Amino acid sequence: PHAKTHVLQLRAQGSVDTAAQLKALGVAARCAAAVGENERASEYLAKASQLDPDSVEVASQRAELALDAG
Repeated sequence: PHAKTHVLQLRAQGSVDTAAQLKALGVAARCAAAVGENERASEYLAKASQLDPDSVEVASQRAELALDAG
């Protein structure tokens, strides 16, 4: 819930800090995956990929999620 709140706050502020948005989306994805919400985690990571398609961290998280999903 805290990660989701942070993401929503960043959006409400109209934050243009891409690094902060990537971090928030990454944390939200990890939290969602931790409670078995892989679809939601994937959505967060897709949004992160749109912000920074060349992010190694986002690509790594997406690969890890895919491996965990089987």
